[in-house]
Amino acid sequence: MLPFELRIVWVFLVALLSTLFVLPRLARIGQRIGLVDVPRGRRQHDGARPLVGGIAFVIAATFTSMAFISIQGFRGYFLGLSVLLFFGFLDDFRELNPYQKFAAQILACALLIHFGNLSLNDFGRLFGDWPLRLPDMPWLIWLVTVFCLVGVINAANMIDGMDGLAGGIAFIAFLAFSCHAFLDKQNSMMLLNLALAGAVLGFLRYNWPPASLFMGDAGSLCLGYSLGFVAIALTQGESGGIRPVVPLLILAVPIVDTVSVMARRIKRGVSPFHADSYHLHHLLYWHGFSRRKTVNIILATAVLLAATSFLQPLYHLPDSVMFAIFTAYFLVYFLCSHYMLRRMELEKRLAGEMPPAKTGKRLLPGWPFAGNGRKMRRSIRYDVNLRLQCVQTGGGKTWDGEVVNISADGFLGRLDGMMEQKNGIMARIFFTFEHSTHILETPVEHVWDHIRDNGHYHGFQFANFNGRQERAIFRLLISDKS
Repeated sequence: MLPFELRIVWVFLVALLSTLFVLPRLARIGQRIGLVDVPRGRRQHDGARPLVGGIAFVIAATFTSMAFISIQGFRGYFLGLSVLLFFGFLDDFRELNPYQKFAAQILACALLIHFGNLSLNDFGRLFGDWPLRLPDMPWLIWLVTVFCLVGVINAANMIDGMDGLAGGIAFIAFLAFSCHAFLDKQNSMMLLNLALAGAVLGFLRYNWPPASLFMGDAGSLCLGYSLGFVAIALTQGESGGIRPVVPLLILAVPIVDTVSVMARRIKRGVSPFHADSYHLHHLLYWHGFSRRKTVNIILATAVLLAATSFLQPLYHLPDSVMFAIFTAYFLVYFLCSHYMLRRMELEKRLAGEMPPAKTGKRLLPGWPFAGNGRKMRRSIRYDVNLRLQCVQTGGGKTWDGEVVNISADGFLGRLDGMMEQKNGIMARIFFTFEHSTHILETPVEHVWDHIRDNGHYHGFQFANFNGRQERAIFRLLISDKS
């Protein structure tokens, strides 16, 4: 048996290298048997992607655990993991209905509780000195444990909406859990988390944007299940010396996002499991951030919250203080997402309700000239109809259409045909000013698109906005249309 210090390194490296070895081979198999994700509906990637990432990192983590860890206490965990891997594979291959997936999650949790002797009944002292514990009623403890585990499973599944996002959050969480297990001297749990972290990191090698393959439901379900298991195992029972509020902070990003999205769905009168585009990553993307920046912002938030969780073991902060930090994040998320959601809904309304004005002058009562040193008001939009041409930078594809709405931030355009490219676009806006035709040529970023019966609408954000463009926009807005 290797010394414990070497096992720490080897567990991580073996899991990482095993995933890197297995994934390309599974990807070729997935392509041959049709285990791929084809872009359609809300799935906007280019081309089919193999759905084998989850299978690969589960195989790698299981192999590494069997080689380096005594897994006698993890029998229930691996039984439930195999159930979710099987049903996740079926869902990726043939697409199960939500009730079948929900039943599979309950079955996996039941196996974990029964064979792993695991339960959730202690929530810590979240509201002061009063301990929050469940009464000694086995059926209630079972229901609460299953409810929380299924909640974390679905939170991981729902956050899997952009390349590298779910895997990145899981990698951060497993590393944080391994450090907490080390501080609490739970060596087996630390090694298991390192195996999971190494396996997920190997998957991220192929899933980091732009991704060449996806984890699929098999991966997201197993990730959420593993995170839920680790959170309970580290905090409950005689061996769990970590405060229950710690996993709440480590998993705050997917938990808060899922709770908020489900609450909005219920408020709108739809099922909380009804898919939509109102998750945090969707809102950031609609707000103008690129996909890569969106993922980086969310992962940076996850790192910050995971780092904050170490205030409890290092400085012995009360549970109530740690819970207050979690609540503060929840409020910040709620306010920011509310603002971004309102703006996104405004953009959608503009895409469907855009009556063109006869002249631009009528829209600008008392507007000060931008060249006098005053900045244009960035929050006001004006309806126009102008010829638009979008050109791929460096030559290539060209899309023709019209500008239907414009502001100092960007514009809304209606184009002929689909536009797949998001960056590297030069926009040319043609308008008439003082009896001559002018062209505003500026680089833009394609931030969103929306299909209506009467056309395909795209939102563009100006890139490298400067004073020359500002004056051109002002002339455009005050000019009569030809």
